Amino acid sequence: MKTTIQQMITRAQLLRAVCTALLLCTTLVVAVQNIKVQGADFVNNVTSNRLQIIGVAYVPDPAPPPRDLSSG
Repeated sequence: MKTTIQQMITRAQLLRAVCTALLLCTTLVVAVQNIKVQGADFVNNVTSNRLQIIGVAYVPDPAPPPRDLSSG
């Protein structure tokens, strides 16, 4: 099978696009700082500031499930 110049250019463009996407993802991963759990709070490892995540509640020691009082 003979490869045309146009197919080679298309493959080169695809390779360039994939490499660019990988580099962007790598940059994003490096830019994100780690967080840790301290008590019931999320804390930034670098700045030690408390981080609020909307809609997430962390309960480190959950209460036991309620007992069924109707059977006893």
